Amino acid sequence: MIKYLLVLILLTSQFFAQTSFNVESFEIKEEFTESDPIDESLGKFQNFEIHLNKGDKVAIDISAQNFVPLLILISPKNHKYVESSKNGKTISFQENIDETGNWSLFIVTGKDDLGKYNCKISFSDNKSLTFPEKLTLQEFIDFFIAHSQADFVFLSEKLIHQGKEFSLISENSSFEKVEFLGKSIVFKLSISDKKSVFEKLSKLLPEQFPDWRFTKGKKMKKENDFVTSIALIENDKQNPRFVTIKLIEGKSTNLQFEFGKK
Repeated sequence: MIKYLLVLILLTSQFFAQTSFNVESFEIKEEFTESDPIDESLGKFQNFEIHLNKGDKVAIDISAQNFVPLLILISPKNHKYVESSKNGKTISFQENIDETGNWSLFIVTGKDDLGKYNCKISFSDNKSLTFPEKLTLQEFIDFFIAHSQADFVFLSEKLIHQGKEFSLISENSSFEKVEFLGKSIVFKLSISDKKSVFEKLSKLLPEQFPDWRFTKGKKMKKENDFVTSIALIENDKQNPRFVTIKLIEGKSTNLQFEFGKK
């Protein structure tokens, strides 16, 4: 018995109407009980159907409390992908999708096992998996806002590494001090006219995301620096996404970004 039919059409999501990049994520919270079906060769299982498109990438993260999970993903042409837990509690699986259609996801445990689990499923289209070499300021914000939807699971230090150069607002830029901190990413941006970029962002963010809450703080002294910050946070969400940008002025001027989810 299929417990849910989960169909995600990336390009028609309301969220994507606001951004240039397509990344999405949702979570299943379930529980194995005595009434779940049992396969004699595998064990107790629950199965779901997920619509995937060729060229997408999927990430599936499972965490269990009282049993050792096993993941089986089966394509429309019956190709099987199997991932077991390496620590007895969690599974982290990623795969590039080469078939369009309904894929079957099986979460499996021992015949006598009971207990709750969380399964987070994230998707990205192919275009959103590569950091562009040329970006407008709006596209730059869009890229990280989109990936915060999936807790940056598709990004890596290799993709967004310190010193990586790209063109932003018609000039060369690069990342400095990139850190992945749980559900957020923090970095400083090397760009020549930091004050001008900060002021442009102060005007752009509330226009780009009118349904989010925007705040701009006063210039504050922090140790030997003066810090001015702007912040954007998603309204009416249990785990809202956010952007914080700080202009740090002292011996040198820095522009620090943090994207994430509360």
